[in-house]
Amino acid sequence: MQGQAEINSLNTFGGLTAIQSSDLLQLPTELLFRIISYLTQSTIPSLMVCRALRPLCEELLYKSIFLPTGTNRSRRLLETFLLRPDLADLVQHLFIDLSWAEDLIRKQGLTNLGQLNPLYPLSLARNLRSFAPSEVDFWIWSPDMVAFREAVFNMRLVKLEIPTIRDPRIGYTHTQAIRWDGDLGDEFRKLFQKQPLLQELILPRRLATMTVNSLMTKLQLSDIPNLKSLHADPVAALAFLPVIATKLENLTFLASGDWNDQLFSRLQTASKAVGPCLLRFSIMAWYQSRDRRWVWDNLDKVFGLFPNVETLCVTIASLTTVQDMPHAGYYFTKVEWTH
Repeated sequence: MQGQAEINSLNTFGGLTAIQSSDLLQLPTELLFRIISYLTQSTIPSLMVCRALRPLCEELLYKSIFLPTGTNRSRRLLETFLLRPDLADLVQHLFIDLSWAEDLIRKQGLTNLGQLNPLYPLSLARNLRSFAPSEVDFWIWSPDMVAFREAVFNMRLVKLEIPTIRDPRIGYTHTQAIRWDGDLGDEFRKLFQKQPLLQELILPRRLATMTVNSLMTKLQLSDIPNLKSLHADPVAALAFLPVIATKLENLTFLASGDWNDQLFSRLQTASKAVGPCLLRFSIMAWYQSRDRRWVWDNLDKVFGLFPNVETLCVTIASLTTVQDMPHAGYYFTKVEWTH
């Protein structure tokens, strides 16, 4: 109750006056940290005028940073890392827009991670455990991004999210073709091998068939020895399920237009190897046009792939504007819930 009273006091009066008129600073550091953690992100900076609370506030503000869009904020954050490496050390979870850096590195021909490289400050975040580089499409395989890859290789990640990746094996009508003779599947494996602690992997929504086939052929348990959670489109998931089947605890199929009877049959075969560790199964589904009706018409079959999970989840990735389409609830009535 005392802790809640302190929170209400800070939220009501804010800043140094409320702190000086209370016994807040007499509390143990662990309890102070817990109290401040209940405050909003906009409230915490006002407490930093208190020298005793500033380190706790900085730890809370920098522990998890979410900047998926906005190049200016991303630039300023990395500049802060340069000026205050101690703050970079506080960051454990980082989702950051790096769209501005890729072209800059390519134009300047920066092939090492020296201080002239705009991504050098990332190497100062030595305690990162979760990383998601947003809007940087070439980093896994491009020769121009070798220094950035080295920075990621040196991280000790538990969670890695790859929001976007430009697979050179896929044609993109809005950009020039890229000539690259490598194997993106091999590049993924190099990345995984440098992250032996990795437990959660979120792949981009689409990978080329050649890349998936490469992973199916070459991926080994030694590449991903601790992986327990996978988010991938159902085709890409086929490369991982046979490898981590007995360890998998959480599986999410990302929205895909590839669902059909043939894909379901392949998943049905792969699902037989999945052990009892799988506790949660989720599926993201498009709901915007008739050509994506397969997954909705066969939702009971998809859920039946893993009948022993404790939690089932469906996320509708987009709402329909097509006329004469049944409401999503119609499809749920077709599922036979057995447990």
